[in-house]
Amino acid sequence: MDPRQTPPSKEPRTYDRGREAFVSWLAKLTMRCQSQVVSVHHLKAPSGTVSVLLFFFFLLSHFPATAKDGLTGVVSGSDYYTVHPVFNPHPVENRTWTVSRFGPVGIGIDLVPPMFTMKIRNVEPGSPADGKLEPGQIIQSINGETLKDIDPREWLGRMIAKVEASDGKLNFKLEEKGSTKSVTVTIPVLGAYRETWPLNCPKSAKIVRNLADYLAKKGNHAGPSTKGLGLLFMLSTGEEKDLEVARRWVAEVVEEYKEVERIDSNAYYTWNVGYGGPALCEYYLRTGDESVMHLINLLSDYAKRSMYNGGWSHRGITLTFPYMGGAHLNACGVHVVTFLLLAKECGAKVDEYTLQTSLKQFYRFAGRGNTPYGDGLPEMSFVDNGKTGALAFTMAAAASLTPEGEKSIYAKARDVSAVKSFYSTSWLNHGHTGGGIGEIWRGASMGLMAEKKPAKHREFMDHRQWFYDLSRRHDGSFGIVGGGNRYDQELWGTGMALSYTVPRKTLRMTGAPPSPHSKKYQLPARPWGTARDEEFYRLDPVPGTSLTGEAVDAEKLETHSSWPIYRTVMDPSVDDKTLMAFAHHPDHGIRRYAVDAIFKHQRDHLILKLLQSEHPRARHAGTIAIYGTFKRRPMGIDRLTPEMIKRLTQMIHDPDESWWIVYNAIMALDACEADVIEPHLDRLVYWLEHDEWWLNMAAMTVLNKVVTSPEHYQRLLPLYGKKITNNRRAVPLGPLKGLTSQLKNARVLPEVQKLAREVLGNAYADFPNQYTAPGGVDLHTAADFFQRELNNTLSAVPGGMDALKTIPKRTSAWQKSRDDDDLYRFDGSVRDLHALHGRWTVIDLVPVIEAFKPDKKMDPGKAVFKDLTFQASGRTTNPSFIWSGQKLIDLGRNQMLLMESATFGDNVYLFIEAGGFTSGKPTDWHPGWYVLKR
Repeated sequence: MDPRQTPPSKEPRTYDRGREAFVSWLAKLTMRCQSQVVSVHHLKAPSGTVSVLLFFFFLLSHFPATAKDGLTGVVSGSDYYTVHPVFNPHPVENRTWTVSRFGPVGIGIDLVPPMFTMKIRNVEPGSPADGKLEPGQIIQSINGETLKDIDPREWLGRMIAKVEASDGKLNFKLEEKGSTKSVTVTIPVLGAYRETWPLNCPKSAKIVRNLADYLAKKGNHAGPSTKGLGLLFMLSTGEEKDLEVARRWVAEVVEEYKEVERIDSNAYYTWNVGYGGPALCEYYLRTGDESVMHLINLLSDYAKRSMYNGGWSHRGITLTFPYMGGAHLNACGVHVVTFLLLAKECGAKVDEYTLQTSLKQFYRFAGRGNTPYGDGLPEMSFVDNGKTGALAFTMAAAASLTPEGEKSIYAKARDVSAVKSFYSTSWLNHGHTGGGIGEIWRGASMGLMAEKKPAKHREFMDHRQWFYDLSRRHDGSFGIVGGGNRYDQELWGTGMALSYTVPRKTLRMTGAPPSPHSKKYQLPARPWGTARDEEFYRLDPVPGTSLTGEAVDAEKLETHSSWPIYRTVMDPSVDDKTLMAFAHHPDHGIRRYAVDAIFKHQRDHLILKLLQSEHPRARHAGTIAIYGTFKRRPMGIDRLTPEMIKRLTQMIHDPDESWWIVYNAIMALDACEADVIEPHLDRLVYWLEHDEWWLNMAAMTVLNKVVTSPEHYQRLLPLYGKKITNNRRAVPLGPLKGLTSQLKNARVLPEVQKLAREVLGNAYADFPNQYTAPGGVDLHTAADFFQRELNNTLSAVPGGMDALKTIPKRTSAWQKSRDDDDLYRFDGSVRDLHALHGRWTVIDLVPVIEAFKPDKKMDPGKAVFKDLTFQASGRTTNPSFIWSGQKLIDLGRNQMLLMESATFGDNVYLFIEAGGFTSGKPTDWHPGWYVLKR
């Protein structure tokens, strides 16, 4: 069965309505909670209850609701829907759903039981509805029509489009206090959308004009801040009137920063650079106004000083390592790379290391899934907070900068990232912090494909027309309907309007030709991978099935966006031909859905066919069918055949193979035992020592199967130690758990454990207490994290606690001097003070010993231990603490804490330094003293 020939289903099908309703409720509850604790402008990380809600919503949003209804079909059991909704989540009857804005009418509507009864939630002051409609009124009909058959949001959006194309009048039949009445609200007539909208469309032009005029009156929307979306929009209209406004805005910002020599802010400044910087560069490229170059150089310098491991954190210079696998926050960081590329085109002072390192970091994600949240591997869902759409603009900026332009690999990486928007649009307003920011870049990046993929762009825009119309406000501005208090506001809504202007190709990052002020620069022809890795940028299907390029170009959102495809492939009755067609699809995520289904349905013969393919994308699909994808376990050894193993090992030995395939092929071999791994030891060591950490991590994962064997430990363990010592990323430490698990095996020889202790102990001792990134950002939090991880690893190895004792410890003296001579070195001898023997309980925390008052209210704070029993021979009841004389040695945090006893009244108290010594604190900092009572 050709999946593109499936007729609409007329039969009722099963559908998990309860789960979907829960997703919808949880999404709204999460966003509502976020609005109470999170600043939109600051984008702070959530905590407490909100974190829990986000976690559950994250899980649910990545696992689509299931429906055995093929590609088309309807929601079985529903008394309302006759057409399957395109977007998930969507309103579910008999559950309340809020449509936060009925577009320019100026009201919010609650859809309440029974059957989507429309109840006015709020009336916006100054809107057409103000003074005519009131909260609490029930809407029985609008212009004589009632909600019917389709997604209520789409119905409401169509109503706006209909009246804006006629007389602008909406007649509301209202129910209030048992009586009915009719009220007419009039909105401006804008005309009808043309089939070519947003291009060559007077209505679209009016919408753009209304927003531009609104922004012109509202103050400055330029500068290094998220307000830079406003400047970007004004430049994107291509109209001289708006350029003059942009000149005024930029002049004000330039004046503000003219005396600034260096920016050191930590107030979420990465967002400011990423969202403000590209617009300033586009302004220079349009005008050649040299006055703005000082500010562009300031931002470029900040990007240099705040980059680490190729990316940027939430707050710029201040790190929260290892938040999300390395403290990167790519939702803002990806835009910083875009800025650097545009700044280079402007001729600004862009640090070469910063440019090349960040370009390589983000280039790796194109075509291989989603740009990840943090410093990790590409993510495999269709929910990404707009990072993949944003990457399309990064690659567009790279293509504009390099002389090869449209012939460059960056242009291909741009296109594959942009087309992702078509398939991901099923998951509206999904994502961490609510997902509204994703809608900005999903729509904007799809605009990059208006000429190359016109049918897909048309489908995308026409099916989201209701979304844009409901998001429009009566004053000409935009919000993001459904985006909650965080995103449904002017700041982010302005970014939504880029969907109307990106196809105009008025910016360098949207396809405008080089300006007289553009400077070309030769970027690497291939910054990462092999020639076969470039196959992942192709937009045509993988050869080998009935799937054709023409069929892909003709795909419809109702049938071939990610949600309906998921429902199709997960149906147990799906045939092999359909599964293989989708496994050869050009989109990475669709291929992933197909192989997940192949795995689930146990069609293992199809996996072998994929592994045997001559085409890289098909081989890769075969590897992830075995290795596992998002939240799915790998294939067990019971299903892994000798022929599959043969194909996987051929991939890792092929010097020309795609690195992305090699990574997944190695990980797929993790199901095998040592006897399968050993013949390929030399090649796996090659990948262990490779420059790319993805491949290092995969190799270490599999080599754990043989690392403790008598034949190989002397070769492998020192290599492990070298990699661990030189590593500066969080995620590659994952295989260490597998190493310690192997070392705990009772069959491991003592000499193997001894060498492991030495190697890990040396790695721990040699790891710096403090270090900085090449640009200068202080990485003390990262150093602390790595030392904790290495400490935990070493302590888990048999005999590791003894090795930990010999490693130099930080002290309060070191805190002041930062001199290695002030580190404490335990020589193994113990001075036993019998007066300390016994159990002591923490009762207070004081800054200095003299501040302790036995008669005052006490607060121990968050002590690292509640009590401690000192025993003979330097032992305590806590294996992480040993002692000698008046020194408490904290093996878990690699520090030595001084102890003093003092008598107050009739009682003896023990004072122990609270610890936490780190290079990130001032030299005059002291942690204070825990007060303990026997």
